[in-house]
Amino acid sequence: EDDGRCELKHWVALYHDRVRDAVRHINKIRARCRMYGVRIPRLVLREPSRRSRWLSEIKHLALAKQLNMLWLGYDATAKQTRVAKQQLVGLSKNYPIIRLWKELPGIGIIRAATLFAYLDTPWRFKQKNKLWKYCGVGLQRSASGTDKKGRPKPARLQLPWAVNRTLKNAILGAALSAINQKDNAFRDYYERMVKDGVITSNARHAVARKLLTVMWGMWKTNSRFDERLSQESNRPTASALSR
Repeated sequence: EDDGRCELKHWVALYHDRVRDAVRHINKIRARCRMYGVRIPRLVLREPSRRSRWLSEIKHLALAKQLNMLWLGYDATAKQTRVAKQQLVGLSKNYPIIRLWKELPGIGIIRAATLFAYLDTPWRFKQKNKLWKYCGVGLQRSASGTDKKGRPKPARLQLPWAVNRTLKNAILGAALSAINQKDNAFRDYYERMVKDGVITSNARHAVARKLLTVMWGMWKTNSRFDERLSQESNRPTASALSR
């Protein structure tokens, strides 16, 4: 709708790209250390001030030279990640719904800005089921083949494959963070399902759908989180969720 939202989306996409690149650099550094049978501490990996002393203690001079070169790439990518985050944080202040979403358990500035930038508008989806599927947490029925008697096999509920991976990572990460936090409706919902016999992975996805639905409703009404929005009139049975 405006250039500001387009710019925000570009910075959000650039931030996630830089984060993925930083993770690749970290994995390369750890793999290089494993080649020499060396375990690198996490603080040494991320903090430049600790590297010199640690490198002076290892026995492999060739490894030290290789790590110095690899750290150049990681440090540059980490700096770019910080710059991209600063930009998206500044641009996010122009949109009140992002501030309201941050009040939800498990939702921080990055997840709120990511959902806002990639979903564009709450009116994009007519039904919450379509929103769930696009974000990778919805369920769809699928069936293929026949049994020994030639009858079609019964349909199964499963997660879709064609989804937006960035949104899926954001909402599942938010659900997991909400579950790990104390005293919130989403954690209580998760514990009730697990107590009723739902397996933990299905319960996590159910919490993600619940959280996404609440955010969708807040966006439509431009209002704060209401505890009543998290209450469902028809609770699914344990047998239906555990399939």
